[in-house]
Amino acid sequence: MNPFYQPNENGKAMCIRPDVMEYDEVVEFPEYARVPVLYLGLRNLIVALWNLNPTRWLTPEYCMQHLVCRGMVRILCSKELMRILTFLNRKGIVNYGVLRQPSYSLLGYDLKKMKVIVVGAGISGLAAARQLENFGAQVTVLEARSRIGGRVCDDFMLGVVVGRGAQLVTGSKVRYRKLGEECPLVAAPNGLIVPIKTDKRVDFHFNAMLDAVEDWRRSSKNDESLHEYSCGASLTDVSSLHWDQNEQFAQFAGEHALMIDGCSTVIDRLAEGLDVRTEFEVNKIDYSGSQIKVFGKSGKPLFCNKVLVTLPLAVLQWQAVEFVPQLPDEKLKSIKALGAGIIEKIALRFPTKFWHKINGADYFGNVPDSVDMKNLFTIFYDFSAKDPITNENSYVLMSYLSGKCAKLVRTKSDEEIIELAMRCLRRLFPEEEVPDPENYFVTHWWEDPCSGMSYSYVKVGSSGEDYDVLARELEDKLYFAGEATNRHFPQTITGAYLSGLREASKIATKD
Repeated sequence: MNPFYQPNENGKAMCIRPDVMEYDEVVEFPEYARVPVLYLGLRNLIVALWNLNPTRWLTPEYCMQHLVCRGMVRILCSKELMRILTFLNRKGIVNYGVLRQPSYSLLGYDLKKMKVIVVGAGISGLAAARQLENFGAQVTVLEARSRIGGRVCDDFMLGVVVGRGAQLVTGSKVRYRKLGEECPLVAAPNGLIVPIKTDKRVDFHFNAMLDAVEDWRRSSKNDESLHEYSCGASLTDVSSLHWDQNEQFAQFAGEHALMIDGCSTVIDRLAEGLDVRTEFEVNKIDYSGSQIKVFGKSGKPLFCNKVLVTLPLAVLQWQAVEFVPQLPDEKLKSIKALGAGIIEKIALRFPTKFWHKINGADYFGNVPDSVDMKNLFTIFYDFSAKDPITNENSYVLMSYLSGKCAKLVRTKSDEEIIELAMRCLRRLFPEEEVPDPENYFVTHWWEDPCSGMSYSYVKVGSSGEDYDVLARELEDKLYFAGEATNRHFPQTITGAYLSGLREASKIATKD
């Protein structure tokens, strides 16, 4: 892990310049704004020690062991180090995650009297709950489903782990499979591999069109729509001015990777020891008084000082939860303005492997013979691995339905969707005897009453600012987290997790 920018390096997410104070650091430590040498030295030491070993709590005593100075300066450094460590703890820069309860107060002040209710046990809610619990607050997590994880849902029925929801990450060091750069394109109906030169030429022209859109956007004052794009919606609904608004911020370095063991382990560890109440569907939050009241179906309220809402954007758009008083018009407008994208998945297990001609690539693309089918099973991922129980090979392919084609799961049965996939595969591999699948699943996120979506996107008429508006707290009582509140990293597990840490910091700071 490298938390610091290297010389002449472009921006990377979650990296800091070792020679410059960040804006929030200047606000917190204005006395070091003009001469930041001491502050930067101590901050860099703390951040470096944490990234060298993020599996143990970073204590003031441990940091002082690595501070090489003597005399009166050491006394000053000892005092300032504690202040800086407390600040970095609160911001979620160090001492976060699934470690056991800390041996010292991370904030330097007591939060034992603070009662926080987190609505939703997805990764953002659990990240915030874990952090607040580590800070010493009393935290209760309420989840409408019978399981935790939200839109992270691993499936083991095919002999390997296939995520019904999120499973791809960027730059992870845990058990993962780095996805190769090569993605052979197979053209229907003859099943020929598209030559690499042709693929690169088309890719060049596609990127040239994106560059042209970027040039037009800089000179345009009005919002128009693009053509279809795989962001969970038809591109007639996606903003051409702001569809990639997050690209203006530093993004994570590293390769796209597949979490081969799934994401459930992370979810389970975050929830370990927390007061998580499943099958508790929140339908009303009254934050009008000094004590907040959270209601479920029983009608009996739970009381708290702070509430963190991590409901998916679609659920907020449905107004499934009544807020008293009603949310401000500005926030309601942003909730309505952003798009709730839908992508559905299929996964199929076969008795034999028939996709040999892709030469071991992690995935292969489908070039359809009809424009209408351009978002139907566009890409197939090879999830094949040994079944950990039987030790036999499981030959598994996973694919997507996106854009307008995602709506097919609303009108067709799972059997009909799988039949469409099999027709596609048999067109791509006409030279092979493609067997029927032994087992399969089809997701239905669109009809899940607890999500109703896959991830957010910037709709025509909206902008990245709507993410910021959705993230704003109300009256120091009501807070919001989730991927749709993270302007820098929307649509990602990472963005959801970081939004939880962000809100935990805000909640811990307000009292």
